[in-house]
Amino acid sequence: MATEKVLHFNGSLVQTADHLSVQPVERLLFYGHQVNRLLKELGGEHTFHPSPMELAGSMKHRHAVVLTDEDGLEVHGAVRATPWIVTDDINKKGDMIKMSPLKALENGDARIAAIEIGSLVIHKDEQRKKKGRQLVDELCKEIANSYLGVPRVAVVTNDNAPSLHVFDALHWVQVSTEDACRLLGIDILDGWEPESTIFVDPSSIQLKEKPV
Repeated sequence: MATEKVLHFNGSLVQTADHLSVQPVERLLFYGHQVNRLLKELGGEHTFHPSPMELAGSMKHRHAVVLTDEDGLEVHGAVRATPWIVTDDINKKGDMIKMSPLKALENGDARIAAIEIGSLVIHKDEQRKKKGRQLVDELCKEIANSYLGVPRVAVVTNDNAPSLHVFDALHWVQVSTEDACRLLGIDILDGWEPESTIFVDPSSIQLKEKPV
């Protein structure tokens, strides 16, 4: 069953999005606290630190993947997906942690501008083993069918060398702020000041064909 899928990878277990979604809230909070701690310890100076509750919410809604040890107790890494909800009248990003994306779109006045792949962290002892790439790949694969045609993006501060390396290694395309705005229809940085690199997953966008 998909909800029981847990992948073995290089001495770790990939707790997939479907698997996490059926776990008790206490287990998800247990993971959330560990991920939060790793982000604070290993993230760049300006890395966003979602709370354990926010991280648990992402896991519950199939928007996160977690890497653990063989016993499923010690977190080795994690990554999460955050849908950016945009309302036509406000044209700003919305909060997707407290509700399902479908619930936020029920009134028909909002759209999903992009899926941000972020909060990527790998324990220092597990780095340089391609585990970050594995996590991003697994998460993108699990959310792809739910967000057909929605661009997947990553905004990485330039002081976060490990995450920059992961998205470079995955061949995500670096784009300018202007190009990102044209692609998504919103200001992707939205007042974010630290110098950052914007990546787009080329497999998530549909380029318009040139007229013959």
